[in-house]
Amino acid sequence: MKKLFIVAAIALLGGMVTACSSDDDKIVELQNGPFEGIVYSSGGKAVESSPLSVFFTKELHSPYYYETEDGRHLKDMTFFDDGYKDSCLIINSREEFQAVYKGSSPLPEVDFSNNSIFLCRTSVPEGSYRIYKASLSDHGANYILDLGLVHYTSGISTCMVIPVFYWKLMPKMENKEVVIDKSVTDSER
Repeated sequence: MKKLFIVAAIALLGGMVTACSSDDDKIVELQNGPFEGIVYSSGGKAVESSPLSVFFTKELHSPYYYETEDGRHLKDMTFFDDGYKDSCLIINSREEFQAVYKGSSPLPEVDFSNNSIFLCRTSVPEGSYRIYKASLSDHGANYILDLGLVHYTSGISTCMVIPVFYWKLMPKMENKEVVIDKSVTDSER
């Protein structure tokens, strides 16, 4: 009887572990919150009670036009001016925030004594990609951003590159390189 009880307990525990591991394989798209958000080229959903969420939802996908010395108007993104390459910014002060922002809206208040703004841009070949995971890990000399994208449809080609932005208010971070490890899946497992 004792052996039967042990075998039954092991079988039950094995079933629980198997059931739990299948939950970990599901892809859950990140939701915008007051201190974290995703902005696609078509916009994003702001949390109206969060000035930071409203600001990034409006400003990350808005182009900024400015005039050069010879009178030409140029279009640029409000934070990134290095084409469409994957890029991240760590903003640790109001001065840094103002220096990297190229728009004209007032900056929201942020407690930079305890926080940093982490801002990332990646590009996708068309609009049916969505971020489903974003995790940042500290590896001493650099941070690694594990960025997962899901491609919801296939066979669409728009012949254009579309930026996707991810932002998060983080506990104070060091200014160091961020390596983006981007993966794409075609299905929600």
